[in-house]
Amino acid sequence: MSIDRIGDHPISALARLSPPHTFDELYSLVEDIDQNGQIRPIVRDPETGEIYDGKGRLKACEILGIPPEFADLEEGCDPWHLILRENVIGRHLNQNDLAIFGHFLSAGFPAGWLGANLHPPRMTQEKTAERLGVSLRLIKHAAKAFTTNNDELWQALLRRQIKASDASFVVNKPPEVQQMALEMVLGGQAKTMKSAARKVEEHLKAEAGASMRETVLAHPPSDTIRVVHSDLNGLRKRVEKGSVGVIVTFPPTTGVEWGGNFQDLGKFAVHALAPDGLMAVMAVPQSLPDVLFRLTPLGLTWITEFDYRCPDRPLRLKYPYRGQVGRLPILVFGKDKTRVPAGDDFVEEPPEGGSGAFKPDQLSDAGLQMVVERFAAPGQVVCDPVILGRIGTALGARNAGCTFIGAAHDQNLINQFWTDMAKTMGDEPA
Repeated sequence: MSIDRIGDHPISALARLSPPHTFDELYSLVEDIDQNGQIRPIVRDPETGEIYDGKGRLKACEILGIPPEFADLEEGCDPWHLILRENVIGRHLNQNDLAIFGHFLSAGFPAGWLGANLHPPRMTQEKTAERLGVSLRLIKHAAKAFTTNNDELWQALLRRQIKASDASFVVNKPPEVQQMALEMVLGGQAKTMKSAARKVEEHLKAEAGASMRETVLAHPPSDTIRVVHSDLNGLRKRVEKGSVGVIVTFPPTTGVEWGGNFQDLGKFAVHALAPDGLMAVMAVPQSLPDVLFRLTPLGLTWITEFDYRCPDRPLRLKYPYRGQVGRLPILVFGKDKTRVPAGDDFVEEPPEGGSGAFKPDQLSDAGLQMVVERFAAPGQVVCDPVILGRIGTALGARNAGCTFIGAAHDQNLINQFWTDMAKTMGDEPA
């Protein structure tokens, strides 16, 4: 990276090390030299002419139009001691400036930044923090901030337009997020890189979601999958009586209206199921008595019960069910009590990533798919009248060679369903 763009100062070693004077600092310096003259000379290397101390005084003299006074670095004088004393510590730089300087002092300066006669002593971050009087945490933030490959972000750091501690938040973000966040901060649309990055990520996520939905609407993932915007009562009018071979669903069992929803589910099943059809309902353990109470009086027979379980991982359930081994009961209903599906419980390997409890929803999609694949026969109609955005029943129907009908009362759930289906199926039209 060329340092020429940092400011108007001569490209000396010092200009590369400490940040340029602010307007107020330079104005005060110009005013003082105008009234009192240049009291202190500008110190430079006698051989190369590189300036070690006095770049602000040099600029002030140029502004005033007077010849500057120079002095050569005394023989035996350590230029680094002079730089630290006069230009870093002596200027009372803020903690952010010191952290940036300290990072380069401990990590080494980029190639081409320093003059031929300058060989900085390499110090640990701890020693540098102690020498400069800056916190070790800030130096670590600066070290992380300068790992970015974004040239403009480097420039903004060196120009004091953003803080190192703030910039360190975005260096692991994708390049487009870094760039857009920086533009927002420099344009005054956000105060910090952290807040700007969050806004950018939300924007990009919304754009990606909209693009995916447009793609799905242009060519749905499968012509054997149909999802309608409807509640259970409305769906009953749109599905032909006795046309559904298998209903598999996992409705919510919380909230004020959940009981009424199960009654509507039972009415839909009585209407839609074929004479030998089956309905499998996943539920949490504490809701089983209520589910049975609401479904059996409507003309459905409770045929059997399976468990979908995950060994050695408890579900995150309310008391008194807390701590139970991970299992979701699957209640099977039908019109014909002689129809008993074969098979044992469904067993899923424990999810990766920790050993703590997990929510029932973490099992539901895979479990719904397993149930459909076991119960459905090719050519049947499979229905999930309460998709809640889940795609497990649809994937199971596709794998079993069935037609799928799903429904949701919320268009956002339908959008989520199609988006997830497109991702899972490779976004290829049928």
